[in-house]
Amino acid sequence: MRGQAFSSDSEERWESIVAAAKEIGIEIRPELTVQLDRDLTSPELGYPVMQQLLSAGKKFTALVAFNDPSAIGAIRALQDIGPESSGRCLRDWIRRHQGGGVQ
Repeated sequence: MRGQAFSSDSEERWESIVAAAKEIGIEIRPELTVQLDRDLTSPELGYPVMQQLLSAGKKFTALVAFNDPSAIGAIRALQDIGPESSGRCLRDWIRRHQGGGVQ
């Protein structure tokens, strides 16, 4: 989740995220990168962009939010898809990355 273009530290934060991801071998896929554009300081900042990612149907295993309000909004969007769906996503991820020991 990239910060708003008008935010003074958006580019610096994004460059730090990209550098850290590269250092530990994580690919940042452009088709899963969303740009925040609203001037809000509430969770409503991250909610619609998470909905956008979820509705696109593309799989992802993690989200880096621009700030706390955007993270809270993203979490709320995940919660709204229901505990079964979000729980299934977590179980699938664990199976893929931890050897399949979770039922």
